[in-house]
Amino acid sequence: MTATTPAGPQAHADRQGPSPSRRPRQPVAYRRRRPAWRNHFTVFAGELFLALLLAADSVPGTQIKATVGQAVAEEGFRVSRTGELPDEHHIGWAVHETSNLCRALGLLAVGGDWRDRSYGLTGTGQASALAALGARATGPRTIPW
Repeated sequence: MTATTPAGPQAHADRQGPSPSRRPRQPVAYRRRRPAWRNHFTVFAGELFLALLLAADSVPGTQIKATVGQAVAEEGFRVSRTGELPDEHHIGWAVHETSNLCRALGLLAVGGDWRDRSYGLTGTGQASALAALGARATGPRTIPW
């Protein structure tokens, strides 16, 4: 509710609290999206990405997306907005959450040209991927199934 006073408009709090424009802003850390490790779809795609790289020296990016896409469809993941299966764009973003982290830490060897990259793990990357997947497999469950 807004009342006009001699000094000009002034917002008054009503039973629901101050108006939205007068509410204190949340700190930036609380307004960001959920971290990737808390998104089950991203975690699933990242784990499968690491498992594929452990099984071969080098894997083409198109093969990674196709394999992850097939597994995603089998597991029944859906896009929350539309209820449809995730498309290649969604799968690519989910895989890149893990690949970008691996690249930044020097665990990922990237080859090929920009049209069709191939990915592999360095020696340290293989040890790290085995440790991460082992910890995830033997750790507490984050989802009920």
